[in-house]
Amino acid sequence: MARTRQPRASSFKVIYRRTTRRKSAETGFVQLQSEGDAAQLFGFSSDGHVRLRDEQGKVWSGVVDRGEDNLLHYRLRNSEGRYLSGVGTAYLRVFRDDRGHVWRGVVD
Repeated sequence: MARTRQPRASSFKVIYRRTTRRKSAETGFVQLQSEGDAAQLFGFSSDGHVRLRDEQGKVWSGVVDRGEDNLLHYRLRNSEGRYLSGVGTAYLRVFRDDRGHVWRGVVD
């Protein structure tokens, strides 16, 4: 009969913390408009990722996280290194870009 090895008693313990998976960010068509001029961004958001396109055809991509306060936190970047970040509630999204322009929009 073969002997099986018994694991040695360890002097340290591993503590596992249960992580709760939050409900994913909303999915849908995103449309943003700048307050200063009539520039627009439009695209799609799905499973915590967002991909938008502006009027010149530049692609903005990033992530959406749901915060502790149940707000959606957006972080977007384009190929030129410009960034756009903001927060959203169930009805309205408000963003600010790297030049200080304010963008407002909705998700359908």
